[in-house]
Amino acid sequence: MHIPAFLLLCLFAFWLACTRVIFGYSSELFPLIWNLVLAMMPFFFAFWFVTIRSSLRWIFFPLWILFLPNSFYIVTDFIHLYDDTRLIYFDIIFILTCTIAGIVTGFASIDLIRRYFHGKKRVFLGWSIVIFSIFLSTFGVYIGRFFRFNSWDIFTDPLHVIWEIMESIATNGMAVTIHSESRLFESERFSVGVMGMWQFILLYGSFFLLLYLFIYAVKKEKGLL
Repeated sequence: MHIPAFLLLCLFAFWLACTRVIFGYSSELFPLIWNLVLAMMPFFFAFWFVTIRSSLRWIFFPLWILFLPNSFYIVTDFIHLYDDTRLIYFDIIFILTCTIAGIVTGFASIDLIRRYFHGKKRVFLGWSIVIFSIFLSTFGVYIGRFFRFNSWDIFTDPLHVIWEIMESIATNGMAVTIHSESRLFESERFSVGVMGMWQFILLYGSFFLLLYLFIYAVKKEKGLL
């Protein structure tokens, strides 16, 4: 990841957020900046995993897996486009900027992990982790968007997280008992509709995987790997 270019993209997103508040008189989409901050965390966890030389590095691998969905979650924030149609064309650029930044930092973290295992001559394991992490992250996006869980809920409310995940797997996401009134309200607002959980994971997971493979192929062709 080209750090200066990425930081410039993030600064542009922050400028758009502030501009929307000042001139659009609306702060409804300002939380996307927090989503972008969360999207960066997997990169730091992956970086610490590959750079720390002691066995402590393995603390960061599960944290990387746990927070990776945040990097891809922002793509679902396009549902907010119609919250205020006066600003829809401004919001398209704002959400798109945050989405690109999130995907970039997510892919950069995956690439760090892949390169680490490739360096250990474990190429098959590296690519297996790439595929597994992308589809698992898509599942994380699903339960984050439609069940309204956060990454840290596994620590603060593990029983409900596990129970609702088991229900979603058993029912293809169509019949889940949400144990919080606030989450239930938001879940109904962002309802997945006719698309089941597995269809969502296949659709979005395939998109992210193909995009990653495309970027990988371009970098390999240009000798950047």
